[in-house]
Amino acid sequence: MKRHRAPTCLTIQTLCRTIVAGLVVLGGVSTAWTASSDRSAQKAASDEPTLVYKNDVAAAGQAWLDGLGSQGLTIVANGLTGLYETKTTTPLPAYIRSSDRPWLATLGFAEPITSSMTVDEVQRHLRFFAHSGFPTPGLSKQHWQIEAQTPSSSISEGLTVLAVGPGLLKLEIKTRFFALYGRDMRAVPAADAPLREDSYFQIRQSFSGTAIITFRVENF
Repeated sequence: MKRHRAPTCLTIQTLCRTIVAGLVVLGGVSTAWTASSDRSAQKAASDEPTLVYKNDVAAAGQAWLDGLGSQGLTIVANGLTGLYETKTTTPLPAYIRSSDRPWLATLGFAEPITSSMTVDEVQRHLRFFAHSGFPTPGLSKQHWQIEAQTPSSSISEGLTVLAVGPGLLKLEIKTRFFALYGRDMRAVPAADAPLREDSYFQIRQSFSGTAIITFRVENF
């Protein structure tokens, strides 16, 4: 007795493919765009990092770098919360520390400062600006932390105090960056283990930048 189930199944599969292909053709550009958008959303919403999504984020990072132009990166941060503190057991006696994410920053001073000092006096005591990475205005991706990297996390040149007052210190930073770095915050490596290849990228490209930061300083 001959069996006809297999050919019938193949015929149905072929018919389904034909119908799907017909829908794609009928949908035209709009359907293709929707499908692409859905895939991107699925990649972004996934619980796990993927190499495809990492490559999409890195490509967006490269486009962002290419769009900076000769002016470079410009950042204006108003109202960054800072805490003024003096220490006797640290290399420098006075600091302003900010823990406002995504920008962790510390200003170090060679002598204690007060809000009644002049700009020039505070400038003379300022020694460094330490940071966890500069933010990237206009570049953000779901699940990813992206930052502009300087050769050192501590900057001692290109710092200019613009204003000082009760509870306030305004600073301008002119510096150079050597890379753009991104990390998928869903990836948590085991102790002493490297990050997964699909959970980070670094684009090495030199560019300049200017940041103007206004700190709201407690105890100052």
